[in-house]
Amino acid sequence: MHMIKKIWNFITTAVLVIMLMLVAILYIPKFLGISPLIVLSGSMEPVYPTGSLLYVNQHNLDNIQIGDAITFYIDENTLVTHRVVEIDEISCTYITKGDANEVNDGSPVSFDDVLGVPIINIPKLGIFADWLSHKSGKIIYVTVIIVVTILMFMGDIIWSDDNEKENENDKEEQN
Repeated sequence: MHMIKKIWNFITTAVLVIMLMLVAILYIPKFLGISPLIVLSGSMEPVYPTGSLLYVNQHNLDNIQIGDAITFYIDENTLVTHRVVEIDEISCTYITKGDANEVNDGSPVSFDDVLGVPIINIPKLGIFADWLSHKSGKIIYVTVIIVVTILMFMGDIIWSDDNEKENENDKEEQN
């Protein structure tokens, strides 16, 4: 029984740590000025595949060069990540193009519309981040964390009862 308890504790602890690390991966970068964003289209494939989680650094925007990918606003609520193909210092704009696109984007991007530069891309994690961004995803995720935590302690309770019974049986046999 002692080995089963060890395995139980290892599995429940590992699941809990992984779940908490996933939440940390999504939320801690925001405190460092890094925005986690979900790649929704294939315009930058294969570099940034659809469903990826893309971390965008909001600092050092003065060093953007031709060939860099940038994330920018095309309207108040919509962000796009494309590559800089030309810089117009006079009008303070970038000409951009998606890696998978044949032609440059139709409108230049003002320097002021740039959110940042992508620094990390984690394929497929954006699907999880999208699910977790919805109320139902948060409720399910928190519920699973609570259940796993309870299961962790349930193992201690179950196997401590068995140990007490074994100790009682050992004492009775000695008498």
